[in-house]
Amino acid sequence: MKTTCLPKNSVVEYVRDDNREPFGAFVSLKTEDGFSVGYARCNRKDHFVKRKALTIAIGRAMVSNVESGNIHPEMVQYLPHFVERCHKYYRTKGRTVNAT
Repeated sequence: MKTTCLPKNSVVEYVRDDNREPFGAFVSLKTEDGFSVGYARCNRKDHFVKRKALTIAIGRAMVSNVESGNIHPEMVQYLPHFVERCHKYYRTKGRTVNAT
């Protein structure tokens, strides 16, 4: 089984529905000026695969940063909690965040 290699100093959080089934993932990566956030969301009709979600989210975090304006509406409600968690982990309270 292949594994997705997480970059050093990354934070991962899976988003779950009311039945505790995962349907999305957030990943943050450390940058020089704070951190960058990427996300992946699985269509509800498809089967969620953690490895694929991590690969997509890491790619998005590397290319750009998530902002609530360009994130899937279903994921927006989970973003503030994840960003707060990342601020605590990276100790970057008050700095700007790149989110894509």
